[in-house]
Amino acid sequence: MPLRSRGPSSAASAISCDSSDYQSVTSLGPASAAGVDCDAVLAQEREVAEALEMLAADGDSAWRHLQYKDVLSLWYRQVPHSSRHHLKMKVEVAHPIKHLVAMMHEMCMEPMVVERASIFEARVYTGQWIPSPFKDANILLNVRAFDLADEHSSLLVLFESEDLDVSDPRLPTAVSQRRTIDVLPGSGIRLQALPAGPDGIPRSLADIHLDFDPHFPYVPSVLVSFLLRVLCPYLYNVIIKVLDSQFSGDQGCMYEERVASRPDLYKYLDRRLQGFQPSPAAGA
Repeated sequence: MPLRSRGPSSAASAISCDSSDYQSVTSLGPASAAGVDCDAVLAQEREVAEALEMLAADGDSAWRHLQYKDVLSLWYRQVPHSSRHHLKMKVEVAHPIKHLVAMMHEMCMEPMVVERASIFEARVYTGQWIPSPFKDANILLNVRAFDLADEHSSLLVLFESEDLDVSDPRLPTAVSQRRTIDVLPGSGIRLQALPAGPDGIPRSLADIHLDFDPHFPYVPSVLVSFLLRVLCPYLYNVIIKVLDSQFSGDQGCMYEERVASRPDLYKYLDRRLQGFQPSPAAGA
């Protein structure tokens, strides 16, 4: 699978660096022909392939599984003898992928964008409320987007934690009172188009995987139940409410106005989404 990601290092053009391509340019030195670092591209290809494999798989018997209505599936497990946890979600929404991208890209409250390197990469801070007696959480993420329309008819977003400097003036003042949660490599979201519903409304599927370490030596079952039974369904309902209200076509919808103000991103997205074929398997 050649990686034609329009990611942070390859936004201007498609890059293919499969093994045969790589062999043909090794004589040119560590940085390959035309300034393309094939070592980095191949490493990125492996990272994407591993993330897609994890996102595509449902949890097995080692995972705790919950179903919310017919639109949200949850799988959870804790790594034995570790403070590390995995959470997988499969979410269906009656909106096109463009609306999901706009919601993620244009959020202006917490989470907040600390730095945006390009339309494909950003550093994002979020503060997460956690029930007492635990402190609320800090999370600083490096977020990267990959255009996989040609290979997989999907958009992939990978994210992982970066070191957080509590003295950074761009961060909220409450940062110093919060506990830091690490989101580990391999965490991400894959967005796919589904066949339209009977009413013709576009539908999308989001596969989500979080590999995270809250650095709690012990997580009580009541907190896990809160995460799965309360927080995840609550966040799902909030997201649906935002999507329905902000893409209703009514005058004054904030996200629609922002989409109109960013033709550099959203016209590109419209063009690339034409290659997203609905996934029959996902929609079955």
